[in-house]
Amino acid sequence: MYSIDEIMEMLDSSLERNNSCEIQKQGIELGKKIKCLDVFFQPVYPSGKLVWENCAKIIVSKTDEELEPYIFKMFEWLDDINWPGALIIFERLVKMKNKEKYQLYRNLYLSTKKNLHDESAIENFIEYEKMYIEAQNK
Repeated sequence: MYSIDEIMEMLDSSLERNNSCEIQKQGIELGKKIKCLDVFFQPVYPSGKLVWENCAKIIVSKTDEELEPYIFKMFEWLDDINWPGALIIFERLVKMKNKEKYQLYRNLYLSTKKNLHDESAIENFIEYEKMYIEAQNK
């Protein structure tokens, strides 16, 4: 059995860690077995953003039902679409089967950002969502 710390070390894509693709894939597979996903949402320890993309791969492997408690956290990951894993998270959100739930959390996210006067997060999200939808319709 691996600890969360050991799994996180395997997910690290930094040059310092020098994890091969195989080690990172093994970390992803081990991470998929973890039921509580909180640990995979933009962790800062031990490697910060260097594990985010692999953490996103773990998160998106879950069913809609498993992701339901985490949907708002998924939207928060989109505050900066350039963050590692953000595109992976976004694509999983728009593929949710329950479109009403997507819209509900989307609107909650945008409303929260509006209340925080975070116009850049709103503009970036809406622009990327528009581009993604246009690309899907081609």
